[in-house]
Amino acid sequence: MPRSDIMSSKEHPHNHKMGWGRHQTKVFRRKDAHPDTIDHPGAGTGDAIPQQENEKGAYRANGNGNKQSKELPMYNRDGHRVNQNGDKVTKGIQPDGESGRSWFHPLHFFKIIWCSSCELSKWTNLLWPFTLAALALYFHYPQHQLWIFICAYIGMVPSANLVGFAGQELARKLPKVAGVMLETTFGSIVEIILFTVLMVQGGNTNVTVIRAAILGSILANLLLCLGLCFFVGGIFHPQQTFHEAISEVGSNLMLVAGMALVIPTIYYNTLYGRFDGVNPPNNLATLESEALRISRATAIILVVAFAVYVFFQARSHHGLYEDILEADEQRDHDRHKDLRKAKLTLTESIVALMLALMFVSFMAVFLVKEIHFMVNERHISDAFVGLILIPVVEKAAEHITAVDEAYDNQMNFALSHVLGASIQTALLNTPIVVFVGWGLGYDMSLNFELFDAVVLILAIMVVGNFLRDEKSDYLEGALCVFVYILIAVTAWYYPNPLEEGGVKFTTPAAGANVQPATISVQWEDDGDSPSLDDLSGYTLQLMVGGNSDTNSQPLVAIGPSQGSFASGSKVTGTVAATVAGPTKNGFYLKMIATATEGGTITYYSSRFNMPGMTGTTPAEYATAAAAVSGTDGPDTVNAVANNAGAAAPAAGAAGGAYTVPYALQSGLTKYAPMQGVPPTKITLKNFSPMYPTSAYTIATTFLPKASIVTTMTESQTFKVTSIENTAAAQSMPTGDMAKYLARWKD
Repeated sequence: MPRSDIMSSKEHPHNHKMGWGRHQTKVFRRKDAHPDTIDHPGAGTGDAIPQQENEKGAYRANGNGNKQSKELPMYNRDGHRVNQNGDKVTKGIQPDGESGRSWFHPLHFFKIIWCSSCELSKWTNLLWPFTLAALALYFHYPQHQLWIFICAYIGMVPSANLVGFAGQELARKLPKVAGVMLETTFGSIVEIILFTVLMVQGGNTNVTVIRAAILGSILANLLLCLGLCFFVGGIFHPQQTFHEAISEVGSNLMLVAGMALVIPTIYYNTLYGRFDGVNPPNNLATLESEALRISRATAIILVVAFAVYVFFQARSHHGLYEDILEADEQRDHDRHKDLRKAKLTLTESIVALMLALMFVSFMAVFLVKEIHFMVNERHISDAFVGLILIPVVEKAAEHITAVDEAYDNQMNFALSHVLGASIQTALLNTPIVVFVGWGLGYDMSLNFELFDAVVLILAIMVVGNFLRDEKSDYLEGALCVFVYILIAVTAWYYPNPLEEGGVKFTTPAAGANVQPATISVQWEDDGDSPSLDDLSGYTLQLMVGGNSDTNSQPLVAIGPSQGSFASGSKVTGTVAATVAGPTKNGFYLKMIATATEGGTITYYSSRFNMPGMTGTTPAEYATAAAAVSGTDGPDTVNAVANNAGAAAPAAGAAGGAYTVPYALQSGLTKYAPMQGVPPTKITLKNFSPMYPTSAYTIATTFLPKASIVTTMTESQTFKVTSIENTAAAQSMPTGDMAKYLARWKD
């Protein structure tokens, strides 16, 4: 408004006629305007609209007279625009976000943060001692893993709330649509940090939890948070309404995003069903690799879809959403109190955001470190941790904000936060996690558990049906919460996928460049069973080639010929540069560990490079290495469970498999062709070739060939250690030995 158009209440031409003065105000209001706006016959002429001045001499002016549900700007006597408190509005800052201060004031800073944005958020600040307790326990009492998890879990709530509050303070300084999107983005930062820490800390071992947490985050928003919004809002308001532009666009986007997320899962499970039971390992590996490629392509498409969604809201249909959200603000009966609350400066908002992100990062690391403890020692399923525990705490700030808005009858704001957070998780956060895993060489695919995928689609359909009529009440909210509780109960009993592990190689890292001469190898307990305490000795080899024994070869032994886990988790060895060529992505470590209960487990490291090698790698191994996608080594081979082998059948009359000649038998268990009780004297007349009468089992050990053979007869048992022994006669038989051996030379 031009400076010349600004008049004080005393100078206004209608003062005398209408009786307006400094302490006497007559206010006209439009029916469709905010209660704070003023209608006046001079509207549309650019004249100032006198109003009772506040303590800083501010009054409102209407410069266009358009009948829209917008607040009219406020100006002081000097013609400067001010906010509700009379604070001069800084250029580029929205009046609602103006603090009236600059830079950083510690006392104001902590006081404003403690008061927070709403009563519910204020109560969460009482949980800050748990955050400090988690820090103290982790660094000084790391053995108390359960308490670390509990304190970090609870301490994440005030940390996430501070992120949300700082984001809200920044959002107040921006236009409505941009502010809501920024606030939702800051709410998702907690989720991105948690997913990234899970990926970096655990790699492929945490992929299952990350996948469940992605879908769990969406479910928590759609069912728990939206259900609470409907329920709380319905308790205080008989029926609430919202705009179709918010509900329809949000529900349609979620349906499309949900379909995109589960396509890799449908692809994998459809083809896996065809191979189940008869599928060779290489086909299964190919199927998993293809599902990973589809997931990465899906992630790229989802990011593009998110960009289109942002353009739709922030640019092409910006005005529509601005009007909807501004009209929604008029429903807030406490808005005048919120506007008069002290606010953070821009500097203080940034400082608060940095502090909040620091605490969130610490809590995320502590939680991730103890997840395996909770799963293995406290027997909480991966599905429950991912679907329920992690999403509830990571979205705490977003849920509190949305429920408070529903309480204030601002359902368009509440839906924008709930659906916006779900859309952002599906279209932005999920692709980010896939890209991070891609960059780190992990198999972060969108191949979800079938249970999770089906539940997601059903939840989207349920919520979409509730949003269709653009109305809500507490019954619909209660139903959403009941569905979420049902999913939580099912997730509690959902079994964990079978894991094989114990050793996780940390050095060399995946994709690292390792120079020959001295190579350092380090590992740690990956949290799975058996633990390092259940392993005794090991042998360690440097391998080159593909991911199977047929297309790879050992190059050199690393460390002692028979290492001991009791000696530590680090070993060094010497590698001559001439043993192989610089095969790209072709090297990995193979550890054969002996379990204290018997049996062996073969562990493999991630793949790495050795660019300093000067020898030659056989062509077949170099080709096999080049065909491997990513940096994952071969899968762990756990032979502990099968150590005992098949039990030998009881002695009895020949029959069944015993009647099959030895030369025609196949498989691990074969039956020795020998008489029940060899006589003391073997002659041509009383001896004839016999079919098998007993069984022996070849046991697998560290050696490349079998070394332990047990041969059994009906009445006696002979135990012989050799490469292979298919028959053993009675000691020192008499007769023509040449004829005897001729009959047994098979």
